[in-house]
Amino acid sequence: MITTVLGAIEMRRRTTLAGLTVFLTSLRATNPDVRLVLFNASHTHAELGRLLDRFGVESIAMGAFARTHGIASDLEIEISRFLCYFHWLAENPIGSVVLADVLDVLWQGPIPDIPAHGITVFQENVVAAECPYNSTWIREVWPDTYHEIEFTPVICCGVIIGYISGIGMQTYLAAYRTELTKRTKVKRGFDSAVLAGLAHLNPKSVHVQPYINHACMHLGYADPVTVAMQDGLVHVTTDTDRVIPTIVHQYNRHAVTAEIYKRWST
Repeated sequence: MITTVLGAIEMRRRTTLAGLTVFLTSLRATNPDVRLVLFNASHTHAELGRLLDRFGVESIAMGAFARTHGIASDLEIEISRFLCYFHWLAENPIGSVVLADVLDVLWQGPIPDIPAHGITVFQENVVAAECPYNSTWIREVWPDTYHEIEFTPVICCGVIIGYISGIGMQTYLAAYRTELTKRTKVKRGFDSAVLAGLAHLNPKSVHVQPYINHACMHLGYADPVTVAMQDGLVHVTTDTDRVIPTIVHQYNRHAVTAEIYKRWST
């Protein structure tokens, strides 16, 4: 069964299309048959529209979709995208799915095998207490259990993999939706904090992979000297090995960015 990739985009003042071009070009090169659906909060943006058409993206006008499904208009896209995913998956009973950021993700091979049960997520190279962003977000969302999470590695919500059936992606998204409805006001970072808390509460259904792995690596806190590019592929050097992850997230925090843009800009 072909995996579907879901993402969301909004053209803001500082947004450029370079990262999205990398995302689309590398995904089509390594996974030519994948179905790609993007919730587009800037569906009247002509250049963005042409790029999405070029790569066969199913573009959904996010504003109209949100109104149809009763999603609050004052939620930032980082938060509302998961509500859109929930409703879209309820209407489109597909099998396996990857939820991915679209401006800083590079694909270097076929999408990894997806466990039939639960969702799979990936750690960053930092514990929550040492990240000023995640420590704040998690404390705000989970004040009663923050002390149980603060010294565990950050789990990034930039790439989440799973099936929608069983205790899978829809179970997670339904729980996310429930946590959102409990609160009258949420801030940026809510998406990451919810994932951290749910992973802590449901370790059997949220499969947390360590920072060093071959499927997906979040490089936001990677030591810059460990990140390099060779033969067109990003690799991360460890004490004993050189890892070439299939999915690379947050590469734009490192010197490889210029070379990545150059390779995948056509």
